[in-house]
Amino acid sequence: MYILCVYDYLIQAINKIDIYNCFQLNQANTPNVGSESYKNFEELIINADYTLCIKNEEVIAFAICFADTDKTIEYLNSVNHKNFKELIKMINNFLYVDRIAVAENYRHLGIGSELYKKIINYGKSQNYTSVAAEINYLPIKNDISFNFHKKHGFEEIATKKYSKEYEVSFQKCNIN
Repeated sequence: MYILCVYDYLIQAINKIDIYNCFQLNQANTPNVGSESYKNFEELIINADYTLCIKNEEVIAFAICFADTDKTIEYLNSVNHKNFKELIKMINNFLYVDRIAVAENYRHLGIGSELYKKIINYGKSQNYTSVAAEINYLPIKNDISFNFHKKHGFEEIATKKYSKEYEVSFQKCNIN
């Protein structure tokens, strides 16, 4: 297995120039991440508490995160973000990984782990007690994501079946 040297790539917050490329990567990763319109995707980034992208000539990975602050709760309620609404009933003082995607040609090189390392370090620096995420059971069980999150210390705290076509596992990793 080859390990990517992340020092060969730029790791930064998602900027206006990279939004479209992150959007394209998001859409290429559905249904493992939710499909969004470009406008909604751009709004997610603008309102996010923490974003990251890794790129060389192109964006090869990104993450969008939200915290359970009043401002974020107000925004995510306004867009009816059902998974975040469920999480704030279960835990508090957390950083939520709304979506993360890695380009297919760059998977299994440590890029997702590098993103999570940065997310967890940011969460610790902001004194959050945990990082949370959800993983699809339906429409397709995302076994790769379940294994990845388990490897990084996440545990299932609940599941929610919204319909016969959509069910998620809520995951949490304590960081402080």
